Amino acid sequence: MKSFAKSIALLGIVSVLFYSCESNHFFKSKKKLASDLNGSWVRALFKDGDKEEIWTFKDGNLTITQESVATVEGEYTYSIDATITSPFLKIEQSIPDTSSNINPYPDVTSYALKWSIVQLDEKVLDLAGENSVGTLVQIEFSKQ
Repeated sequence: MKSFAKSIALLGIVSVLFYSCESNHFFKSKKKLASDLNGSWVRALFKDGDKEEIWTFKDGNLTITQESVATVEGEYTYSIDATITSPFLKIEQSIPDTSSNINPYPDVTSYALKWSIVQLDEKVLDLAGENSVGTLVQIEFSKQ
């Protein structure tokens, strides 16, 4: 009986530790991750001359716009894979609209990846992925 009580106490302590982490995204359902991701996110840019990007996630569609020039840079679809330890965001290129004179896909390879969700909360989104040449890519966002 004592070992059972110790097991329950240990389970309680571990549960409290997991749920006390502010940026904890472990054990979140696909629905909860999608809800947290939904909305507009401003990408943190670190080079002078970079144009501000806004990523808008809604109902499986991702639109990336460059705010300073008010043009659409790309339209994508996304899906979420919610595993116990590491959730993923898979971004794929949508079919381009050929009726438009603007090419909305100047560099789709940099975004169409399987991204690991490093952090996702009400204020911050951090993604990490590996591009086609094997280089680690990490991008950070703040909620708009």
